[in-house]
Amino acid sequence: MKVKEWLKKNKEYIIIIFVALLVCSPLTVDGWISSDDGYSHLSRLYNTIQGLKDGQFPPVIVSNFCKGFGYSWNLFYPPLSTYIGTMFRFIVPTYVEAMKLTIVFSIIMCGCTMYQLIKKVTKNSNTALITSIIYMTSNYLITDIYSRMAIGEIMAFIFFPVLFNGLYGIFYENGKKNYLLTIGAVGIILSHNISTLMAVVLSAIFVLINFKKLYNKDTRKQVWKNIIINAIFIVLIVLFFYIPFLQHEMATEYVVMQENAMATKEFVSNHAIYVYQLIFGKFQKGASYALNDGIGNEMFLSLGLPIIISVLFTPMIIKKVKKEKKHLYIMTLAIGIITALMSTVLFPWDKMPSIVLIIQFPWRLLMISTFLLSIIAGVNIGKFFENFKIENIFIITLIIMIYSGQYISYVVNFDINFDESYLGETVEIEELSGGNKYCSSFEYLPSKAKTEYTQKRIDGVIILSGDTKITNENKENNNMTFNIDETTQETNLELPYIYYLGYNITLNDKKLSYQESEYGFISVTIPEGEKGIVEVTYEGTTLSKISFVISIISSLIFIGYIIIENKKEKK
Repeated sequence: MKVKEWLKKNKEYIIIIFVALLVCSPLTVDGWISSDDGYSHLSRLYNTIQGLKDGQFPPVIVSNFCKGFGYSWNLFYPPLSTYIGTMFRFIVPTYVEAMKLTIVFSIIMCGCTMYQLIKKVTKNSNTALITSIIYMTSNYLITDIYSRMAIGEIMAFIFFPVLFNGLYGIFYENGKKNYLLTIGAVGIILSHNISTLMAVVLSAIFVLINFKKLYNKDTRKQVWKNIIINAIFIVLIVLFFYIPFLQHEMATEYVVMQENAMATKEFVSNHAIYVYQLIFGKFQKGASYALNDGIGNEMFLSLGLPIIISVLFTPMIIKKVKKEKKHLYIMTLAIGIITALMSTVLFPWDKMPSIVLIIQFPWRLLMISTFLLSIIAGVNIGKFFENFKIENIFIITLIIMIYSGQYISYVVNFDINFDESYLGETVEIEELSGGNKYCSSFEYLPSKAKTEYTQKRIDGVIILSGDTKITNENKENNNMTFNIDETTQETNLELPYIYYLGYNITLNDKKLSYQESEYGFISVTIPEGEKGIVEVTYEGTTLSKISFVISIISSLIFIGYIIIENKKEKK
């Protein structure tokens, strides 16, 4: 009886898990999925785990990448997905299996967080359930999994519903579960940079829609209090990522920071899709080609028939929406449609300011469209069927899975012979201009290091100027020792490490400052008359250590805040 009671109480979550497992069923095949970014995200996971093994906390530099000169993903790319993958890696024997479990976990959580949001807004568990099913089987999310393997965006899908669950609680439920705003915002920030920018804009629009409550004497005190408290928590918790990021941005120019390094106006414009692609398209893997490279090669970027058909019910449904929620319904629909159209050639991307180019691909906006229009689709279905019951959901789910299953079967490209052992190797750099399994396009190198010099450089200390002799070189991962003979003049040495901040370099236990060499490596200056043992270790910067401690303490205080808020609600 207890099992039966539990199943009845949690039936919606059981259905969500079941649908998620169906969506993720191709991951049960041996090997990996050939995709745009899958290899890069495996490298990020390896970076995180290897960094921990090297004694870095948080893990930053992976020592064997880039010819053994060291490379960092986690300084520039939000690390949440790799942290979750690391936890799974302790359970399963391979990086591939850990990544697969990360994806399965993400899809389940996408369904759960969307369910919680819509149940809160509509007070209807069946409407919430069908919305969550539409969301986690949406075309763009499936494209993110099987065609792009965009783990950062997949992770961000989890937290968009959480973010707006918190905002809804603040503006419509007197601050109920307002802490979800922090959880959602921190989750998105630590998942994906571009998704963060989209979330900021979308949140600002939500606040503007409800701006009256910011000044209404009956609500303003509570609303402002909750916004300010959560804003403080958000900033403090993510400091451990942004402080090192900003330190490196100010230290030198990295490739990712160059103007037009990631995209140009022409590039962005050429990757806008045609309007017809929002509705139709070939079920195929494709790639993110520019349309002028051949329309037949494009990814499948339709919003999907489950969303499109459900949204078409809007004229019949809108009059059934409660008056106090109608403006939310209309704005959700409008922004969903607008962002979908902005992903197309109708939008003047070639006239946009340079800061907007960070989006790279206009069809990334389909993430926002998918989130918003999934809500409209689920609400429309719930309102259309007046006596909507959970039994009806099985029929709707079957229809959705027939459609989504067809797409999945076409888009998945298995690599059953994939061997992940290459991750532990130190290999020569074949080219710095194209892609690379380890380092993607080397976008996180210093700009000076992305040259032929890096490809040809020896793995040892180089005397750039002055006079000394180097002996007993011993390099192991991010640690190195070597002897120098007495210098007869000031001597400049270039170490076999890419220029990242946080290395500790000493001569006879006396700390040496370092700078960036002409070619993007670490260089140190040895004063005249010095000799002895030089030791190199990676420890992280003082500011990064302080920011990490602040983030940990803030997270613990935030947990206490959640406990206090929940006790208040129970009273």
